[in-house]
Amino acid sequence: MTHGMLVAAHVVAAVMLGIAIAGLWLVDGKARRTTDLSTFQRMLRRMAAIEQRLLMPSVITLLASGVWLVAGTWGFWSVVYVPWLAGMVALYVFQAVWANAVTRPQAARLERLATEAQLAGAITPALHVARLGFVASFGRHVEPLAYLLIMALGAFRPMSWTGVLAGVAAAGVAAGVSAALSSAPALRYSPASRFSSASVDAEGRT
Repeated sequence: MTHGMLVAAHVVAAVMLGIAIAGLWLVDGKARRTTDLSTFQRMLRRMAAIEQRLLMPSVITLLASGVWLVAGTWGFWSVVYVPWLAGMVALYVFQAVWANAVTRPQAARLERLATEAQLAGAITPALHVARLGFVASFGRHVEPLAYLLIMALGAFRPMSWTGVLAGVAAAGVAAGVSAALSSAPALRYSPASRFSSASVDAEGRT
């Protein structure tokens, strides 16, 4: 495979990854807001489809083409001396580790709680609190920010560690604030006010 083909595959995979992350963020937002159990389960299935059809192929392609390009252009150990490239690699690794350590177990937990909620015919308090948890919210918000930071590092290629670390810190703070705001409803949860049968019926009519 030629260098040009590798670059083209890398760019296409990066675009696919961006589309997948944006799609997951939007669908997850709807899953967090809905009060209808069937809608929530549909959003879970949609997120699973995005992960299987867009996210995983793009991640695998990025890994394969990225390793080849880095090895052929810079050499593996030279990466640590190139701040922007090291930042991109570190953020990619972080996203991969987070997905396997947090995102996938959280998705499995939500699936289990949604199945249990079918007996009640509505979103249960346990499911509501789980879908708005801070850690899960942080991950969903930090993923698009990390992706944008990776793209910015690749485009501007800063050779200063200060700039790279500042970008990482800003993304982390922004994700933390967004996650805190998103998970706040779980802390002030009121069963009677939020999950009445009237609200479920209204959701089904919309």
